[in-house]
Amino acid sequence: MIGLLLTSHRQCIFDGDLHQYIYQISFIYFTVIRNTVSIYQTCFPPVMMSACVKWAKEHVDDFNILLARQLSSVDTGSQTWEECMECTRQHASMLAEVGLDFKDLIGKGVEDGQLTDEQSAGLNGRERTTPTTFFNQRYPA
Repeated sequence: MIGLLLTSHRQCIFDGDLHQYIYQISFIYFTVIRNTVSIYQTCFPPVMMSACVKWAKEHVDDFNILLARQLSSVDTGSQTWEECMECTRQHASMLAEVGLDFKDLIGKGVEDGQLTDEQSAGLNGRERTTPTTFFNQRYPA
């Protein structure tokens, strides 16, 4: 799923319409996160769900980094900025379909300009994991 996220959002081409670009990447990110969580919920017992929630949160954080980069040249509060944030919030709301309430995390650090240089440089110093790999690392056999 991680490869799918990276490959899919990189296929979106920025052609000058920032709103359309943010629409595309937010739709991809949040659809893949929602579908992955749904599959995980179907395949694994609820006791293992914390690993999946952590995985989903990491990808929301990654999305926020990407969003911050894209909106860095747009004035906060401008019409373009507001449109981009609104479509992001709309797409993120699909996470509620699988029981994730991340609405307070969407745009975190973007809206208030609080993303650190380290965060905006990439993955916050962590490796990408799948929900199952994360669980296995946390709870070795």
